[in-house]
Amino acid sequence: MKKYLFLIISCLVGLFLPITNYVELNHLLIVESIALDCKNNYYHLYLKEIIPKKGNNDINYQYKIYQDKGNSLNKAYQNIINNTSKKIFIKDTKKIITNCQKTNDILNYFSLKNTTIIYSKKDLKKELSKS
Repeated sequence: MKKYLFLIISCLVGLFLPITNYVELNHLLIVESIALDCKNNYYHLYLKEIIPKKGNNDINYQYKIYQDKGNSLNKAYQNIINNTSKKIFIKDTKKIITNCQKTNDILNYFSLKNTTIIYSKKDLKKELSKS
């Protein structure tokens, strides 16, 4: 009787546990850095993707920059999402480079916590490409 009760409870618990979708690493856009250039209520958004490549005994990294613009941060980000077939993984982003005044709004929009914000009025694209 105890075995059947345990089996029924196990099945019921299994039905209510969330099952996450599996995503291949090749289909994941891992964002290392974000750059945001704000000019005249227009946003230029740059996402720097880090691409790990397995070598003989080590891992090498390549980088690719995705960019788009819009009259809001949401519009620019949605344009990047629509133009890529990869799922964007932004949770572990290391730094944000921006010249925008409201940096807390950027952190809140992307739901980032342990991210370094660099406030710079330099050319953001150059700054992002060398990091």
